[in-house]
Amino acid sequence: MKQGVLLLFLFLFIHCNLLSDESNKKVVAQTEKSKLLAEDLSNIIGQPISELDSIKKSQEAINQWAREEILFEQAQNYFNDGQLAELDNIISQYKRDLYIARYKSMIIQSKLNTEVTQQEKQIYYDQDLESLTLNQVLFKYRYLSFVPENPRRYEFIQRFTRYNAEDKIILDSLSILNFSKVQFNDSIWFEQNQLVNSIPIVDQQNINQFKIRNKLYRRRKSDLTHLLYISDLALPGEKPPIEYINNLIERLIINKRKQTLEKEFDNDIINQALRSENLQIY
Repeated sequence: MKQGVLLLFLFLFIHCNLLSDESNKKVVAQTEKSKLLAEDLSNIIGQPISELDSIKKSQEAINQWAREEILFEQAQNYFNDGQLAELDNIISQYKRDLYIARYKSMIIQSKLNTEVTQQEKQIYYDQDLESLTLNQVLFKYRYLSFVPENPRRYEFIQRFTRYNAEDKIILDSLSILNFSKVQFNDSIWFEQNQLVNSIPIVDQQNINQFKIRNKLYRRRKSDLTHLLYISDLALPGEKPPIEYINNLIERLIINKRKQTLEKEFDNDIINQALRSENLQIY
């Protein structure tokens, strides 16, 4: 009963008394050294969606505020003067570091060019990634599956194997009505696990059977005919294809530009201060 009265009072206090500037100065909760004003509580809880939501948010906000304030006051009383001074120095240094890091980041970000051309990627790939090698097999492949009784099955196999420009258009147009599953874009590199997880006829036990370039595999499984064509492979120990690490190269180039800007910034900040006489070194 007491809790219900308290909740009702809290709700009425927040939604009625907060309407005036004078009531906003009223104290909602108080510890030994701190006070929580009604206006501060109103800012914390925001715009409640219902009366029950308002009461719940108010209780949670007051408890959180009280918990933090009590712990802070207890901590201040617990530490001796030397420990408090040490903590104050740490806080002061952290504030300086935070200001510097945020300012430096904003200045550098405003100057950073994030556009990377394919030519730049190719140059970086040729000159800076000579020692980079794969630790797994990569596949380029195309795939489709259909019911074995389909009257156009031999045409499917022929077009899928040959796969010229006309074949691509026709197979794509037949996809919805004739094929259970397709993957026609064989310009993308896939990792071995991706192949195993995507193609029903491939698993970790038989994966080595599919490591032959320019080869068609035809299998029957789960009442479907599966066609898998491995158009290319990249093997462990080989340099990764540029298409496979295209995004990585872009990030590396941008990061290199950022590091250059950071060095220039650190040097320029001293030189500019000396030129403007904001810094004098004796």
